[in-house]
Amino acid sequence: MLEDREQELRNLTYNPRLPIDVIFNAIEDYIDFAELAAQPMSQQQTVAKGYIVINKTRRFKTAITEWNRHPEAYKNWINFKTHSSSASRIS
Repeated sequence: MLEDREQELRNLTYNPRLPIDVIFNAIEDYIDFAELAAQPMSQQQTVAKGYIVINKTRRFKTAITEWNRHPEAYKNWINFKTHSSSASRIS
């Protein structure tokens, strides 16, 4: 079941007309399944999943560049969601 959820996440294509929470909810659902399967994800893995989905849109290039400039210690899931939410309101 976890593999199916991971494949769904890989196939997720975000429509920027929808709230960005669509991405966050899909990733958080996957995290819940991973924890139930005793395979918890790190902050870095969680952010990487969100980064991939957002990057596929090709709409958030500036926001992604800004995100990449942050120090690694800053790059956690909460900060990623805040950063991405701000970028979605601007785009």
